[in-house]
Parts: sequence; structure tokens; C-alpha cells
Amino acid sequence: MKIFLVVAAVLATAAGSDEKWKQYREAVMHVAASQPDTADSRWGLSPVGFNDFGCQVQYSDSVPTSVHQLRPSDIGVVAALGDSLTAANGALASNVLAVLTEYRGASWSIGGDGSLENTITLANIIKKFNPNVKGFSTGTGNVNSWGANFNVAVPGKEAIDMPDQADELISRMRNSGDIDFQNDWKVITLFIGGNDLCGYCSDSRTDEGNPKSATNYRAYIEQALDKLHAQVPRAFVNLVSMLDIAELNKGQLTFSCRLLSAFLCDCVTYANDNELNIIRRVNGEYQDALRDLVGSGKYDTRDDFTVVLQPFLENTPIPMNPNNPSEADLTYFAPDCFHFGAKAHAEAAEGLWMNMLEGWGSKSTSWVLGRDVQCPLSNSPFLRTMRN
Repeated sequence: MKIFLVVAAVLATAAGSDEKWKQYREAVMHVAASQPDTADSRWGLSPVGFNDFGCQVQYSDSVPTSVHQLRPSDIGVVAALGDSLTAANGALASNVLAVLTEYRGASWSIGGDGSLENTITLANIIKKFNPNVKGFSTGTGNVNSWGANFNVAVPGKEAIDMPDQADELISRMRNSGDIDFQNDWKVITLFIGGNDLCGYCSDSRTDEGNPKSATNYRAYIEQALDKLHAQVPRAFVNLVSMLDIAELNKGQLTFSCRLLSAFLCDCVTYANDNELNIIRRVNGEYQDALRDLVGSGKYDTRDDFTVVLQPFLENTPIPMNPNNPSEADLTYFAPDCFHFGAKAHAEAAEGLWMNMLEGWGSKSTSWVLGRDVQCPLSNSPFLRTMRN
């Protein structure tokens, strides 16, 4: 069994994103079949909640017409684009097979299961300011499931897929009977790039000749943002910067984790120090590309639309085991040691929320583990943009 899976992992390195995800699914099922049907105490943790919300909700005198005067209570719709981290694969998984389940209701940027008291997500934070917010995803299921709603993320996808996801999201919002497409204020979160970086080393070409180059990464995201800018009124777009994917190398502590991660991110799983440095360089180029794109001002040509770069993951280190500081704390991960577990989804939600309240040039570039959900300042009650 192990020999078969190792060979399959090697073959997966040359596959496209859809084929690679298909091979990953098959590997998960093989690994699950070879393991005893018992839960590991490190995984399957309940969603993380926050019980001490004490923010004084501030309301606008009238519905704002400017995105630069947008309060959390003005948000009527949440939406998200991305890959398996936004689809929330394995978020509540207690065994390897359950990593294939998309726990969309627990997704950090758009999940709406429960409430803030039992599930920290951006949508559940926003519910505290506007209980009538729409668009959040619930339960489990794929992008076409009833509970997916405006969570159009699809596992295995890359930057090249974002223009199509933008089209899908726009179509869903236009055709929804639950929202006022023209007048509701929308928060849309786009996070993508892990699969791009994880495929970078699969091409022998480097830099501009590589289809996963920062130039191409930016171009595809720009196409998606252009679509949103041209067609979606009243929108605040969170563009979340890429995390340091090389950090995942520290979490490969079991054979199953190393094997499954190899299907998704062979560029990191078995990389030596030199190879990791290459990935870190390209990772930085991805971050710089998004910073330049947003800083260009091309999405600040209308008063009712903006794109804000949220960098809270850029310098986020992998959490380390408090009982063994030399090892990664796997309780933050799904059983494949790659996808976010419940604790990481909660931390990512809080980190994104904090970035949304922080001014341009003063945003946190790493999450703070265990930090309380913060309140908007009374003298700065708006979601922060480059212009406020």
C-alpha cells in the first residue's frame, strides 16, 4: 500500500490542478482504508467560539453611499472565492477520510453555522452587527450544495480559476431572491494561491516562463477583480495575501501527513532548504504582486467599490506544540496536516476581522493566537480603506 501511494504521489506532481485533486482524493481513501477506524485526539475538535462579545453596535443614520463610510452594521451580504481552505475541507474532521468533506458552515471567511459563541467566522462576527446578513455558507457539501450559498470556492483551484468563480458569484447574487443586488452592501473575500505555489516546482522553467509565476498569478486575480469591479455595486473586497506556504514543511510529522501533503504540495513536503528558499522567494513575489495591484488604485475609481489587501497571513508562522516547541501543533490542522482545522479557521477569521479594522499601512501581518474578537474604535467606526 505504501509503495503504491508513494509512486502515485510522484506521478501527481506533473498533474494539473483538477487531476491532482482527484489523485489526492484517491490517496485519502487508500490511506483511510489502511488505518484503524479510530479518532485521534489531535483532530476532530469542535468549532471554536467567543463568548465575550461586548462591542457597542454603531448604526449609520442612513444607508451609506460610500464604501469609505461603511460600518459593520451596514453589511448585508457576505461572499467568498477560493480553494479548499475557503471550502473548509477537513475543518471538523476527526479522521483522514473526513478531510474530503467540505465543512462550509465553519469556513473562516464565510461560514455561518451556529453563532459567534460557538463558531468564530467572519460571517458570525458580522452577524453581531447585522443579524440579517445574507450569503454565508452552512453545513457540509460542495459548491453546488444548497448550503454553499455565496461560497463559490472549489477545492484544488488556482488563480487561473478565479475569473470563472467571479462569474459564478455574480450570477448567484444577481439571481438571488434573498438580497437586493443593487443596494445591499457586500463584503467579498478572495483568497487563492496555495495550489499555485505548490505547483511551482513542477515546471522546470523559472520566473516568467513558469505558468505559476507571480506575473501570471497577478494577471488571473486581476481579471477576477476586474469582473467584480465592473459588475458588482456596493462592494468591499478583501483580497487576502498569501501565507508562507513553506511553513507547512514543519507539520509533516507522520507518514500519512507527508504522503497526503505530497499530493497537494510536493514543492514543500519533501523540499530541502534550497528548494524551500525558492518557494519562499516566489511566495514573496506573490505577496508583492497583490500589493502592487491594489496599490495601483484601479479599483478605487467608484465611491461604492474598493479592494483592500489584508496581509494577516503573510508572516504567520505555523503554531508550535506548547508541550514540545520543536514540533508543529497539529491541533490547528485537519488530519492531513495541510488544511486548516477548527482552531485555525477561528484564528484566520479573527485575523481577517482585525485587518478590516486596521488602517492602511498599519495592518497586522500575522495572526495573534487566542486574541479576543476586537471592536471598531468609536472614533474610527468604518471598515478601513486606503481613503479613510
